[in-house]
Amino acid sequence: MAPHNDAEKLSITDFVVEKVLDDSSEADMAVDTGGETADVADVHVEAAIDPVTTSNSFTTRSPTVDGTGGRSNEQTEVDAEKRIEDAVDGHTDAAVNHLTTGSIEEELSDDVSEASTMILSNNRNDGANNVNKSQDRTRNKENKEPRLLLSLPDEILLNIFGKAVGAGGNVLIQGTKGDDITNTPNHFVIADHSFGGTYITNYMALRLTKKKVRDLSDEAFWRKNDFEFHDGGAVSSFFDRMQPGPEFLGGIRNITLNVMDRCSHYFLHYLEFAPNLRRLTIHGSSYVYEAGNAQDEFERQCRRKFHKYVQDHVKDLFMPLREARGKGRFEIVFDALCKGRNERFHDLLRRAQWYGGAAGAMPLSLKDIRFRAKLINEEFNSMVVSMENEIHEAENTNEGGDVSEQS
Repeated sequence: MAPHNDAEKLSITDFVVEKVLDDSSEADMAVDTGGETADVADVHVEAAIDPVTTSNSFTTRSPTVDGTGGRSNEQTEVDAEKRIEDAVDGHTDAAVNHLTTGSIEEELSDDVSEASTMILSNNRNDGANNVNKSQDRTRNKENKEPRLLLSLPDEILLNIFGKAVGAGGNVLIQGTKGDDITNTPNHFVIADHSFGGTYITNYMALRLTKKKVRDLSDEAFWRKNDFEFHDGGAVSSFFDRMQPGPEFLGGIRNITLNVMDRCSHYFLHYLEFAPNLRRLTIHGSSYVYEAGNAQDEFERQCRRKFHKYVQDHVKDLFMPLREARGKGRFEIVFDALCKGRNERFHDLLRRAQWYGGAAGAMPLSLKDIRFRAKLINEEFNSMVVSMENEIHEAENTNEGGDVSEQS
């Protein structure tokens, strides 16, 4: 190898020193390079920083020229330069290896997922804390969802909870007289719903939640449902067990009586517990078609009952209810449809007609059935008003007679 001059030695040495220093700095910034790698790098840096010392040590160990077969100074210098070059090459290889190791570690660290980083963290509590914070954020978000629902306007919430409690249907109230065989208690009350018993359960469940939900559910259930009583016994069993107040009986707007089998004072006593009652519906008949019945048989059954109810209850029930609540705000409905029984009658009549058993009777269409039921209701409401007027005239006449006798 041709000898190098001093300038070339210095340029090579400076390059190696600068390269090794830069590589060593990057290696020191690595997360985990190991103590052994750091020691090797330090040795390489020392050798690169002081190549003159290394050269001097090599020269010192070289034999002197004594003419006895020893090596000449020129040859010694060549050997020293070769050793320097070998040392420089060795330092360069070590630096390259060091850089390669650091690059691989960086690539591996980039591929590690966030979850793995938490698990491999030196401080295990950091990963646990991060997981807990994430769970807390999810839990807080879930806790806010009911608040978002309740932030809606009350009109919308009333409609939502109304659907849950079957608003617009009939709450069916039945009472039992008891049975010694089955050990059923006397006056046992059973409540059901025309849409399904689940709506009663929904209402009971909603009352166990927040106050606002409870209040809106109460309003929807009591105000928007029709409370239908099978007979007078069911009326007394229900009202005797209920607490009077605006949230329960005070919310009732509609009551239906299937059978009026008690006196006027009896019904009036219990209906007064519903001060906001706006409509009293009275069913006409539960008659079922029999072969040979005329077309208007069901209507005649209804008219017969309605006529009896008006005669028996106008003075002591209908009049007090209308006067206490206002004639323009209270309505009595004589229902000739009878929960679909009227339609059922004509459906059976139609079947009999197909098989020749109708005896010439013609069934009515659904439209005609509803129209005639409306006429029956108007007829008996007119009868109530007419009887009220007669009663008032009779009372005025009696009062006038009493005055004339006193004079």
